[in-house]
Amino acid sequence: MAKIIRLSPQIANMIAAGEVVERPGSVAKELIENAIDAGANRITVEMRNGGISYLRITDNGSGIEPDDVRTAFLRHATSKIRSAADLEAIMTLGFRGEALAAISAVSRIDLITRTRFATSGVQITLEGGKEIDFTETGCPMGTTIIVRDLFFNVPARMKFLKKDSTEGAYVEAAVIHAALSRPDLSFQFIKDGRETINTPGDGSLIAAIHAVYGRELASSMISTVGSFHDISVEGCISPPSVTRANRNLQTFFVNGRYVRSKTMTAALDEAYKNRLMHGRAPVCFLNIRVSPEMVDVNVHPAKMEIKFSRENDVFRAIYNTVLSALEADDQIGGKRPPEPVKAYELPQPVQTELSVEPAQITPAKPISAPVTEKPELVQVASERPVYRNAQGQSALLSDVLRDLQSVYLAKEPVVDAADDPLAVSVSSQPDPVAAPGNPPPALSVPDISAEQSDTPAVRVTGELFATYIIAQEKDGCWLIDKHAAHERIIFNDLMARQGEQDGQLLLDPVTVVLSRPEKQACLDNLSRLLAAGFVVEDIGAQSVLVRQAPLYLDHADIPAVLSEMAEKLLLPVQADNNIHEELLKSVSCKAAIKAGKNSDPVELQRLAEKVLSMPDVRNCPHGRPVAIYLSRRELEKRFKRIV
Repeated sequence: MAKIIRLSPQIANMIAAGEVVERPGSVAKELIENAIDAGANRITVEMRNGGISYLRITDNGSGIEPDDVRTAFLRHATSKIRSAADLEAIMTLGFRGEALAAISAVSRIDLITRTRFATSGVQITLEGGKEIDFTETGCPMGTTIIVRDLFFNVPARMKFLKKDSTEGAYVEAAVIHAALSRPDLSFQFIKDGRETINTPGDGSLIAAIHAVYGRELASSMISTVGSFHDISVEGCISPPSVTRANRNLQTFFVNGRYVRSKTMTAALDEAYKNRLMHGRAPVCFLNIRVSPEMVDVNVHPAKMEIKFSRENDVFRAIYNTVLSALEADDQIGGKRPPEPVKAYELPQPVQTELSVEPAQITPAKPISAPVTEKPELVQVASERPVYRNAQGQSALLSDVLRDLQSVYLAKEPVVDAADDPLAVSVSSQPDPVAAPGNPPPALSVPDISAEQSDTPAVRVTGELFATYIIAQEKDGCWLIDKHAAHERIIFNDLMARQGEQDGQLLLDPVTVVLSRPEKQACLDNLSRLLAAGFVVEDIGAQSVLVRQAPLYLDHADIPAVLSEMAEKLLLPVQADNNIHEELLKSVSCKAAIKAGKNSDPVELQRLAEKVLSMPDVRNCPHGRPVAIYLSRRELEKRFKRIV
């Protein structure tokens, strides 16, 4: 066995940095927490190149005494813990005494600080954990820390960093979490010389949400306050109509500390149970206040995960608070006065000559027979010149239209194609009205199976649960999942276009609110989004503007699809063709006919014919089967008609 030695303080600090300093975002988090603990009410974070080459955190807190500045960079040096008993009641965000030592060990760092009653401040410069300079300087009250060239002396760690835009998103997330946990403090974030966040610090969580995520999300949030025994919950939640495709906007704080907790997430999901569509997640910003003895914040090096001594009580506190807020919002929504309806007077019957405007009859939309049950309309029509139907008999205009529609649906020629289909002859002298004993021909119902001879011999006989098409063939029947089938057809069509998708320019562009990483992923992949039919533009904060969307997509589905696509763009690196396929899957899924929604019989007939005539439509893009075949023989065996 090799000889055991004691590591030097420099190497020990570099190893510790691996636990505390994962990326620039980790540095920003630790330094922001120190600024909050110092009593600052305004904190400014500025970064360049994703925070790798330059990161500055400035606060107006209490500052550091000159004699303590050097001590602050020693490992396990802290002003927040005095004894072991203090670990059982931690209320500060930072307490380990490792942040400054770990950060300075892997970067070039400057600290400038002045206390309230000092006439001047001090500045210390360190490089790789070694002191380079220590001087007296003039500066405002508070502390400024500038971190440059992170991991300059640890190239093995540097190569694992992501692109500047990705790392910058983590820094921005640290600022957002701090701003939402303490709406009474003002936070400013400057990214590459441009201010992107500036919270008012007036104590209003809604105002902080507005500054970070924009007016649309802030205006939709529901304020909630509740408690269970000695556990209190306060914050904001979204109504069931405002959801996301992921949990990126579910933010939990415990005593002002941003944490991740499965217990809290489970309580939120249970409160929203049976209120959301499958695959959708609510938005929340909840701060849970508990006695410090109930929570252990020392179970994770970065203090991101915690443990509760009474997890069931925490679950109940969140569940009861959120559920009560949702039920109260339902009651308010149900009592809202209806929108005033403007009263319109019915027009008086026109006594002038009735004119017939030409119209084009298209096979896709047969003419609907006009309603003639109103006495005033029948009376007006009977006083006008009488028209002639296809058999040369005189009839009212409504009867003529019925006659024409019946003939058209029976596929019999009515008039020459060059003529106006509604150009019926009008006699100069009124003819006697048709006798009551000779009613006009009854309107025939078209048989959707009576199609051209080149179509498949399949007939739709019904629809099951507004989801499955029942289609009959000569020797059996098919059960077709209409959503899965339509999704696959759209996906095949999109894939056949080889990345050149037809998009529709939106007269009313759609604003989509995304998380910071999702927005950056979209901006970094504009060409991929364009290949899927989207044109996206950055409009600041956490919003993007969609100016063009795929033709297949409904206007209301654009935010959900773009959010889902952004989530897929954040997945680990994949081949370009795989990413393109995943994006098209999102588009085709949302554009397809929805299960549970009643469909037109003609639409079902065409879909069934297309599915059974296309051999590659057997599974949806996600792998689910599209159709199940039951032979006539199998059915007869089930019903014991044959052995």
